Amino acid sequence: MSALEIAPIPEPIDPQTVPVARDYLGIDPNTPPSTAVREGQQENLRDEVFSSSWSDKQALSVVLHDFDRAAAYRQTNHEQRWQEAAELYLAYNAHQQFWDGTRVPRANMQVHLCFQQVEALIPQLVDAITGNDLAFDVEAGRAGTTISQAHSVRDVVSYQLRSLGGMHTRFLGWREVVRRQAKDGLIFGNGINEWGWEGPYEVEETKWETHNFPQFVQIPHPEIPGMSINVPTGMQGSVNVPVSKKKVVSQFYLDPCPLMDFYIDPNTRGTNVQEAEFAIRRKLMSVEELSDLRDKPGWKIPDDKVLYALAKQKQWTQGDTTRQVIDSIHGENTQPTEDFSLDPRLAKVEVFRYFSRGHHVWVLGRSHVARNSKNQYGAIPFTNWTYVDVPNAFYGQSIPDICRTDQKLAKALIDGRLDEVNLILHPQFIAKRGVFRSQSASRMRPGGVWEADDPNKDITRVEMGNVTQNAYTEVASLEQRVQAKTGVTDLATLGVASAGGNSANRTATGVQAQTNASNTRSHYLVANYEDQVVQVILETIWQLSREFMDPQQVLEIVGPDGQGIMLNPVDLLNADPRFVMRTAQRMKQRSGLQGGGLN
Repeated sequence: MSALEIAPIPEPIDPQTVPVARDYLGIDPNTPPSTAVREGQQENLRDEVFSSSWSDKQALSVVLHDFDRAAAYRQTNHEQRWQEAAELYLAYNAHQQFWDGTRVPRANMQVHLCFQQVEALIPQLVDAITGNDLAFDVEAGRAGTTISQAHSVRDVVSYQLRSLGGMHTRFLGWREVVRRQAKDGLIFGNGINEWGWEGPYEVEETKWETHNFPQFVQIPHPEIPGMSINVPTGMQGSVNVPVSKKKVVSQFYLDPCPLMDFYIDPNTRGTNVQEAEFAIRRKLMSVEELSDLRDKPGWKIPDDKVLYALAKQKQWTQGDTTRQVIDSIHGENTQPTEDFSLDPRLAKVEVFRYFSRGHHVWVLGRSHVARNSKNQYGAIPFTNWTYVDVPNAFYGQSIPDICRTDQKLAKALIDGRLDEVNLILHPQFIAKRGVFRSQSASRMRPGGVWEADDPNKDITRVEMGNVTQNAYTEVASLEQRVQAKTGVTDLATLGVASAGGNSANRTATGVQAQTNASNTRSHYLVANYEDQVVQVILETIWQLSREFMDPQQVLEIVGPDGQGIMLNPVDLLNADPRFVMRTAQRMKQRSGLQGGGLN
């Protein structure tokens, strides 16, 4: 099977064959399933949706309708672009071509131009945001906020960033979350993260305590023969005993969201998610994960048998097709919605997690409302980072978008050059009519013997002109053009000059000027990430900490050096902080000092 010969898309589940879904919606069995929700039920529910609280039927109708509209918009405008971006990044080779009339393959080289640009830029971006350069100050937002309060806010926010985890982000730290978002942004144009607060709720955990006890030794009784008594030795022994204790889970989380699973209001006219009216995350969650939510307040999770039935009703989306095409590029034939485990508790249920500023709805299997509540955050809990933002649009441009034609031209030049070299090394011959030679005997090889009556007339070698001898010079010029677009230059990332020479490389001042110019582009991207993501996350952590904090309980956190810190909740509740990002500025200062000073 070739790289792009993906498996056929399964037919979507017909709602007519799913009684639980149609009964839940109250759909007339005679109504065509393709129009049941979108037409009659929509007209009946439209007036009721203006209510601040939705019934489950209203919530289900809104979620399914908004998902269909957002998915159709994305399929029309962006899915194909993302597939091509992945092909360029992975340097996918098209189907092998052959010389006309033969099975002799033509040149088909992989050209990793977009890959080179992405992988050269990611270390600078990720290391700046997550390494020692990550710097933010907490200043007073208004008069009355003390230095002690500002320091307490900084300690709490820093602690939450260091302790990301829980049900949503298992074993994912701050650096990995940032890396995934940055890579999606560079390859596809947008990187999405979901944020939120887990808890507060109590869980049982086992702690171990050491119990000390005095040691005794037996000696004969001084007065009664045959008896012994215990006498303390003056030493102590110890034993470790497990103790069950209750722990309150209340923490901030960041969950990387693949772009293929994110759907947003098509009318969004900016890169800030808060400018949208709604956003939906489609996620495949196991029966076991959903079962853990069953007994928690605000959740209506059906029993495991119903969840397993819903897991068998998963429908295919265009996002699954895009993911399948991307997998096929590196030789994998995958089924994104297929369950591979025999364990029914590991079967995946399709979940729509719908957020607007006023509503938070979970829909399981497109038929069951598992959560229908007010949005406790009052905001759409996603952050978005774009490599190049497009005016008045949510979806941005990526490195493959702006380097698409350059990489295709570079591949055409290199393949053409190799084809010509192949013809020069293995030329064709013109033989006099009637001169018979087998194909194997006609091949060029060391020590080969050719027989002919008159070699100068009977056999003539076809000389090829060296037309593409400047192909690599043209490719080098093309790469310089790409570097001018992205700002990721060989001099800045590899420490060597670009091919073809550059008069500015003759002096240290010229080299430093070029390096600073490239670094300025990197500083700009870091500053954008600070504004679009980090600043939002810091503000969000602070606001959620205040919202879910127990004002009667002293807050215990761990400092950056492992020390315990006790914080008064009053200081945190009364603070009005302002977060100031300094990562990009620090990078600029260090770059200037390396160049001999600051301007």
